[in-house]
Amino acid sequence: MSPPRFPSAVPERVRVILATRTLLSFISTWRAAALVMVELGAVAFFASGVAEARLGPSAPWFVLVAVIVGFLLRAVDIEARSLFVPGGLFGSVRETLGGGLATIAVSTHVAERLLLGPVAAAVAGRYAVRFLSVWAGADDARAGLVSDVSTAAAVTLLAYVWWIQRRGRWFTTQTVSRISAAVVTVLLIAVGWGAVTAIVRGAHLPPLPTLPGSPGAVVLLVIAFGRTLFGVGSVEALSQVASELEPPRIRNLQRTARLVCLLSLAITGLAAVVIGAAVPDAARTAWLDAPLAGLAAHLLGPSAVRVVLMPAVVVAAVLLMMAAIRNSMAGVQGVVTDNTGGVVPGANITLTNKETNQAQTTQSSDEGFYRFSGLAPGLYSLAVEKEGFKKGVVDEVKVDAEATLGQDVKLEAGVISEIVTVQADQAPLETEDANIRKTITTEEVLRLPQTGRDPYELARLAPGVFGAGVLAGAALSLALAVVAGSTFGPST
Repeated sequence: MSPPRFPSAVPERVRVILATRTLLSFISTWRAAALVMVELGAVAFFASGVAEARLGPSAPWFVLVAVIVGFLLRAVDIEARSLFVPGGLFGSVRETLGGGLATIAVSTHVAERLLLGPVAAAVAGRYAVRFLSVWAGADDARAGLVSDVSTAAAVTLLAYVWWIQRRGRWFTTQTVSRISAAVVTVLLIAVGWGAVTAIVRGAHLPPLPTLPGSPGAVVLLVIAFGRTLFGVGSVEALSQVASELEPPRIRNLQRTARLVCLLSLAITGLAAVVIGAAVPDAARTAWLDAPLAGLAAHLLGPSAVRVVLMPAVVVAAVLLMMAAIRNSMAGVQGVVTDNTGGVVPGANITLTNKETNQAQTTQSSDEGFYRFSGLAPGLYSLAVEKEGFKKGVVDEVKVDAEATLGQDVKLEAGVISEIVTVQADQAPLETEDANIRKTITTEEVLRLPQTGRDPYELARLAPGVFGAGVLAGAALSLALAVVAGSTFGPST
């Protein structure tokens, strides 16, 4: 028996790479759609009522068209991402329409974010007060009383959300997505039942807008449509989930967008048409501040159905508006780059609240961009990790109320066990918007002198603000809340 023969040369070793997603956190298409619907779904609770108060019985058709225009904007957003257009909304508008319009677009988006919280709180207050008035048998309550109580409820809701955010007792992203899914389910049931109600009762669809017969009428029609553009929803609604979707991200982002568009069409566009058909004209006028609750109150069927569904719609409104208020609060965003200035996609980023030790994680997008929203004001630390780079840590990241902080991170080449710690700038420039703001700390309130202990004297600490103050006692201090706009103002 001959001995075994061995090859004269050992073949080159085959390199095997094992890829795993154990340490990565991705979200499904359904969960991503639920998170996006926190903002887009909030419009459904007031769209038809606000539109009809401005435009009359034909308003539902304008709302429906606005929702369809929103589909086109989502398609443009996805196309920009697939072409790797950097800069988000600003970059897309700058590349197509120029820097001037890009600045206007971003400014409008900032204004939208600032108004989201107060509007959401006001809508939730209206639904809660309207339900309580029906439950107490006070349907004919004075409009002024309803408005005052609704405002008080809105302020209470804002204060409560701020308090739980401050204490770190807030819903996780998974809980928010479940709340959103439950709310959308309730609205789909209400809209579907409303459609059946309209068909059984033989109701007619809302009247179509009058077709323009002259250039002036065309202008009026365009202006009327412009008054319902809030039905489009947030332009960057998909950006908050784009970096967390499972690869291939563009394909999954397209699926998310299709699902979001269908849900928006059902609970916002079609809901407006169903409300216009199922709710009688006289009753619909009384429910303009809470149109979906009015739909639930006029559904066909036994009274037990309305008794169950109407509170469900009101609770859905309050929960979804709380989540929308959360999204409108402070945030941190920026771009992760390397030493050469190139973007670093797929970096794992962790933001930790130094007071509550609550941590949030995300990944940088294909453009190196990251964002954390819905943050409570306070001090945070930011940690960035990526294979092939030293771990970057930005300490003492100060987040102010209702402000988005820009914090870019530059990673150095090396092993991940090495750590590079950077102290955050305590007085950064406003790079995320053009607002001029001043946050007054507790130490400043306690230590700085105040003439007559007037809190509005502290407003003069902000750049470009002057005023005479209030020195005439408690009565004028209370009146100052009304006339503060004329007492203080930017210097000219």
